[in-house]
Amino acid sequence: MDGLNDVLYRIDSEIRDGDPATFVWLDHAHSRAALGFEETQRWLNGKLAQPNSFNQQGIQSDLDDLQNGTGKTYFEIILEIFAEHPLIELQLR
Repeated sequence: MDGLNDVLYRIDSEIRDGDPATFVWLDHAHSRAALGFEETQRWLNGKLAQPNSFNQQGIQSDLDDLQNGTGKTYFEIILEIFAEHPLIELQLR
């Protein structure tokens, strides 16, 4: 996730050079399913398995929220990252 955000910041500041940027996400419905609850749970559990690398309380809270139906999926987190870059349009197709 950090890598995606870094790339988008670079596009914002260096590559775009004033021109609008558009990302087209093809077959996003498949990606939404693939990056849904189960994959997000696996991803968060993977982080919990690395106690020296991640904020365990924060990750556990994210996992609890996900399991309670109030947390964000991996797909939704990616959408939020794109939303933080208003000069980059994301088209879901």
